[in-house]
Amino acid sequence: MAGRLKGRRPHAELGLPAQVLKLLWREEAGQDLVEYGLLAILLSLAAITAMTGFGRTINSVFSGAAANVTSLS
Repeated sequence: MAGRLKGRRPHAELGLPAQVLKLLWREEAGQDLVEYGLLAILLSLAAITAMTGFGRTINSVFSGAAANVTSLS
């Protein structure tokens, strides 16, 4: 097998998409930007989840207050 691969690149059998993915996996130039992007997405999802729950609580409080006001009149 070593004779068969002599003079060839080790990953020459891989297709172009696989070669590009291997190159991107080893490349670290844009790694910080990707990490900051993932962090921003994670914080956004956490904020949306928290605001949804908080919004439901506020809605039930104001609905209860509106029911009390209408029952007084």
